[in-house]
Amino acid sequence: IENVLLAAAGSLVGICVVPKLAALDMVKRHPKEFLLLLTLGLIAYFELEPFFWVNSREIPRRIAAIERIPFITYYYVRPSVAVFDIAKKLFLSIPFGFVLAARYTSTRPSKPALLRTTVTGTLLALVLETGQIWVRSRTPSVTDILLIGFGSWLGALAFACYRALTPSTRQSVPWDNQESAS
Repeated sequence: IENVLLAAAGSLVGICVVPKLAALDMVKRHPKEFLLLLTLGLIAYFELEPFFWVNSREIPRRIAAIERIPFITYYYVRPSVAVFDIAKKLFLSIPFGFVLAARYTSTRPSKPALLRTTVTGTLLALVLETGQIWVRSRTPSVTDILLIGFGSWLGALAFACYRALTPSTRQSVPWDNQESAS
């Protein structure tokens, strides 16, 4: 029943809060930055929650427990759990890569955003996985770094495809009202 209540509460918050956020002047002036912060916040939240921090004496043991071999834990869990975890990481990182590639492209249109977005997504994952050392119920792993980096690359690739398919990117990006008005 708590899942139903949480889903209903989340829906209600989405219905009430999102239109008010979208109407803010700051969001209208900087829509890509707002979406980027939103996706970054979601990734950070889901990578670090629940927030049960360890004390400093536990850090060496936590560092020794880092999963250094990619995808090793997926061999020991039910396939549905592994698929859910992979899908969650990709579901969170693909929008991040898409919006970050759009942001990079708007600041430097001549530079390819694919590599920069992938590197940024991978570095973000590295920072978050390092942060998991201080979270009691989390185990940092190379797998998560690879998945978030790959999801960022997929998001940047999706943006590149979107940009190639639209005749005028400046007018067709829905959140780019300022640039299309110029």
